[in-house]
Amino acid sequence: MPELVNISVGSLPGTRLLDATTVWPRAAKKSRKVLRMSATVVKVVLMEPWIISLGWHPHDSADSVKGLCSSPLIAALQPPPAQETALDMKTSPLSQLNDPSLLKTDALINGQWVRGAQRFDVLDPATGHKLADVANLGPTETEQAIAAANAAWPAWRSQTSKQRHAILMKWYQLLMAHVDDLGRILTAEQGKPYAEAKGEISYGASFVEWFAEEAKRVNGETLPPFDNNRRLLVLKQPIGVCAAITPWNFPAAMITRKCSPGLAAGCTFVVKPAPDTPLTAFALIELAIRAGFPKGVLNIVTGDAVAIGKVMTTSSASPARRRSASY
Repeated sequence: MPELVNISVGSLPGTRLLDATTVWPRAAKKSRKVLRMSATVVKVVLMEPWIISLGWHPHDSADSVKGLCSSPLIAALQPPPAQETALDMKTSPLSQLNDPSLLKTDALINGQWVRGAQRFDVLDPATGHKLADVANLGPTETEQAIAAANAAWPAWRSQTSKQRHAILMKWYQLLMAHVDDLGRILTAEQGKPYAEAKGEISYGASFVEWFAEEAKRVNGETLPPFDNNRRLLVLKQPIGVCAAITPWNFPAAMITRKCSPGLAAGCTFVVKPAPDTPLTAFALIELAIRAGFPKGVLNIVTGDAVAIGKVMTTSSASPARRRSASY
């Protein structure tokens, strides 16, 4: 008798909610929103491993599976539409945090947490349940964050390299001290296994440690002159406000990798994390505040990715800002 089981479209038989990119490597370049069809659970009949009696094969394209799932037979087998699940901190993966104050849901502009007039949900990719709702900002708030970073830049660049080193090292130490909680947050919103998530936190913290040490070694150069009446000197100076636009697959390491060298050099930042994984970014910034970064040096905005990204990459407030945008 064929076995009646629940699998997710895009999953291997016998697994639960495996990402669609595992089955369709050629479709991996498609947007994550398209691939989220893998989280749609349907009832199918398994006859043999890798063969489904309704005619689906794991090498079929995403479009063909979409067509199959829209058939009347599949429609009859589907469970009732899932209802939105309210946030319940008693059962949430985030309820296990040793330091609940790391769970931030607001943007940070000029040292102030900004709730925003609108919110959007962050979901647990394993269950589809709501983890939190976070600030849904736009171009106006992004311009405010850029202005705050620009205002904080003169004082930050004027600090000695040893002072910036000390703050960055404190941030590194706090990241390592909270690796368990940061790993739980990352796993909850991104879906990595807990051990791998903690590995990413340590990996990301290593960038902070490295560039904290490099802050003391931003050396200049004396170049051979082309004229005996001239002396050629090279001075390295911070360029200004930087934009860090980071992806969902490494929500911790890509922030520290982008921000640490610029912060060590004396630049200020506006961070825009992926809308799928903002909670990890908020926690990193919270620890940066505890480490002693002055207000306005690190800002974070979440919301309309296209609108925010456009402001970050086209702002006319400073020519240097466009050159320093980081992707």
